[in-house]
Amino acid sequence: MRSGDVKCSSAKKVEECPLLLTTLSCAHHNNMITFPKMWITVALTLVCTPLFVNGFEGEQWSWVQQLRELIEDSEAANIVRQGCLEPYVAVGDQCLFFGTFAEINYEDARQMCHSLDGELAAVLTATHLKNIIDYINDNGLTDRTFWIDGSDQDSEGDWRTSSGLSIPMGTPFWKADGEYQEPNNVKNDENCLEMNNEYYFFMNDIGCSDQLSLICEQPPQDTANHNMTAVAAVAEVQDCPSFFVSVGGLCLSFMTWVEESWEESRQACHGFSGELAAVTDIEQLRAIYLYLHQEGIAGHSFWLGGSDTAQEGVWLWTDGQRVPMGAPFWGYVKSYVLEPQGGRAENCLLLSYDGFHYFRDYSCSLLRTPLCMYAQ
Repeated sequence: MRSGDVKCSSAKKVEECPLLLTTLSCAHHNNMITFPKMWITVALTLVCTPLFVNGFEGEQWSWVQQLRELIEDSEAANIVRQGCLEPYVAVGDQCLFFGTFAEINYEDARQMCHSLDGELAAVLTATHLKNIIDYINDNGLTDRTFWIDGSDQDSEGDWRTSSGLSIPMGTPFWKADGEYQEPNNVKNDENCLEMNNEYYFFMNDIGCSDQLSLICEQPPQDTANHNMTAVAAVAEVQDCPSFFVSVGGLCLSFMTWVEESWEESRQACHGFSGELAAVTDIEQLRAIYLYLHQEGIAGHSFWLGGSDTAQEGVWLWTDGQRVPMGAPFWGYVKSYVLEPQGGRAENCLLLSYDGFHYFRDYSCSLLRTPLCMYAQ
């Protein structure tokens, strides 16, 4: 409960809570103001529930019933925003509600989502993760840490959603520094899934009793468009020349037989009619990470075609296009510190094995493996 919130306890619950509900009811009946369903829901959650729990029935509780009827009758209850019912908003192909007005434990968060005909949001693709992080950054929610759908309470290390779907592991989903990648169950009771602002909203395991904000998800109303979006996200398999393989819709050559500086690696790629790879989509980064582990070559560090040599802090691919910045592309360093952070001493872009193959800036003179992209 924060300063300014109505507190339904002791003598105040008789005076303040029915007064708030009366104000909301009268304003709606007289068309003085239209409250979004989200805010009516907030009032019911924070005000009405304590009344009920403390035995307020009869005349006081009738205000709650009246307000619930207003929600059912209100036009706001039928507003559809880009295929999502209020209070959900469209974030990519998901309908999400960011519950920032309360901080509660994991089970209470699930119950709140259920009361909104939803469930905690499931982050099952790299695109989902990036879309959510972008929404948080764009809408000023970076001071919050959020529950999302995921737990390994049934079997330690087997992370699943509430519906039983497997949670994707590794990059670019989970927080990683130079020592380890989450989840690590460091306190032996970290069985629930959060997106922590301290870690730039990479996924992290945490105790289920912690008090956090929450993200709920409701299936989009436009299911046909939702399905089309999901199909479109599947990368097209490319017909690649010798020494190149199709990964994430790109023709890539992982030159594990050589280690060279960044400039020398560019020349090596040119010799194969290619260029150091430009990874512009988060699904491409995910596909590369999975391929490295599938082929058993994750012990290598790979140069990409990004650099800020021309102008410090302005990261460009070799074709002059901007390198995507921020999470979930760039790796976590420590609390509230994200790559790139090497200054003028580190001007080239590397997928380092000890950085779990997130984007990281390194000295261009280091000898590492070229990751080439076929120039079609």
